Amino acid sequence: MCDGNGESIILRPIESQEAMTASFSRIPEAIVRLMTKKILEATKGKVSAVFYDITNKPPGTIEWE
Repeated sequence: MCDGNGESIILRPIESQEAMTASFSRIPEAIVRLMTKKILEATKGKVSAVFYDITNKPPGTIEWE
């Protein structure tokens, strides 16, 4: 359950050959759900949301802003 009081974690897997462009790396939904469940369990309320960022570069950057 999300109470909205914790931190957020963003999963942003990418594929890139030269860092000028990058494509998000598709992860099967079942694996994303499992990762989210394990993160939320392991952080015991310190994290209230896990997001899966599918932004390519460009327009996004490789590092999180």
